Amino acid sequence: MAKRHELQSKHHPLTILAHDIKSPLVAIVDLLYVIEKGYVTEKEKSIELVSRARTKALELVKMVDDILDYTFLSNKDNVKRSQLDIKAVIDESISVLSEFAHQKGVTIYPFEGPTLSCTVIGNRTFLLRAFTNIIMNAIKYNKEGGSITVTMACLTQSN
Repeated sequence: MAKRHELQSKHHPLTILAHDIKSPLVAIVDLLYVIEKGYVTEKEKSIELVSRARTKALELVKMVDDILDYTFLSNKDNVKRSQLDIKAVIDESISVLSEFAHQKGVTIYPFEGPTLSCTVIGNRTFLLRAFTNIIMNAIKYNKEGGSITVTMACLTQSN
C-alpha cells in the first residue's frame, strides 16, 4: 500500500511522465470524438481538428522517442562514440534546416572564419539531434525576417 502511494506521489517521475502522456491523449480523444459525433459539419473546421489531433499525436511520438533515448543512454555501453568534426555536424544541422528557415523567413548565418578542425569524442546521431533541435528552436521562435548566427569556439584540453 505504501509503495502504491509512493508511485502516485505528485513528484514521482512516473507520475509526471503519465501526466505528460495523458494530456495530449485526452486532447486527441476529445478532438476525434467531436468529429466522430458530427458536431462539426464544416469541412474546414474538421480539417483543423484533425490537424490539431495530429499535432498532439506528434507530441506523443516525441515524448516516446525521448523516453527511448533516455533508456538507451542510461546504459553507457550502448552509446557508440567516435572522433567527430563538430563543425561538420553543425553544418549538417544547418543544411537540414535551411528550407524550414527559408519558409519561416529566417536567415541562418553559419559560422564563417578560419577553418577550424575541432574534434570531439561523441555520438554523431545524438550530437546532430542536439544541434538540430537548438537551431530548429531558434528558427521556430524567431520573428519573420529575423536571423540566426551560428558560432563556435574550439577549446583545447591539455593533458
